[in-house]
Amino acid sequence: MNVEIPLYIEEVNKGGKTYTVRPLFFDAPERKDPLLGRATSKLAGDLRRQLDRLGKQMRHEQLAEWCFAPDLREHRLALKLDLRRGTMRRKFTVVTFEALGRMIGVVPAAEDLWFEIVPGQMLGARALEVLSAYMRRREKLAESEGAAMPEFEERGWLSQLTLDVAISQMPPPKPMRFMFLGGAEIGSGREELDNVGRCLDWLYP
Repeated sequence: MNVEIPLYIEEVNKGGKTYTVRPLFFDAPERKDPLLGRATSKLAGDLRRQLDRLGKQMRHEQLAEWCFAPDLREHRLALKLDLRRGTMRRKFTVVTFEALGRMIGVVPAAEDLWFEIVPGQMLGARALEVLSAYMRRREKLAESEGAAMPEFEERGWLSQLTLDVAISQMPPPKPMRFMFLGGAEIGSGREELDNVGRCLDWLYP
C-alpha cells in the first residue's frame, strides 16, 4: 500500500547549513544532515520500518493516522509580535488545510500550535493573534521555570514522501512443541534484507 506523508523541512545556518526533516503532523522520527537529500533518504528508511511494523498489527488505527494527508496550502507570513521582552519580527511558515468542514492552520516550527480560521477571518491577523499568545506563554515559562524560548527556523517549507508499506494481518503463531535450531519467527523478505544489508538509495548522496 502506498502512503503519502507530508514532510516539513527546516534550513538553519548556524556554523554551517543544516537541514531538519520530519513528518508534518508528527514530532518524530526526525533527521538532520548538511545534505537535504541524505536527510530525506534516512527519514524515508526510518518511516518505512516504523510503518511496516504498524502494518503487521491486527488493528490499523495507528497506521491510519499516518495516512492523513489533506490538500495543504503553504504560506510565508511576515509578522511583528509585541512581547514583554520587546518586538519580534520574523517570517513564519503557516500551513492550512480543510478538515471536518473547518479551516485549520498549523505553525510547524512551534510545538503543538494548531488553530481554527473562521469564515471571514484573515489568515495573517489570526496567525498574529495565535503566535503572540503562544510566545507570551513561553515568556512566562522562561521567567518562572527557566524554560528556553523557541527558536524559529530561518527557512521552512513543505515536501511530500511516498512510501510502499507492507500490510499483513497474520494471526499469532502457535507455540512450537519441538526443538528448533535458529529463530522461530519468520519475517518477510524485506525485513530480512533490512537486517543484513543497507538500501543504497537511502545512503544517497
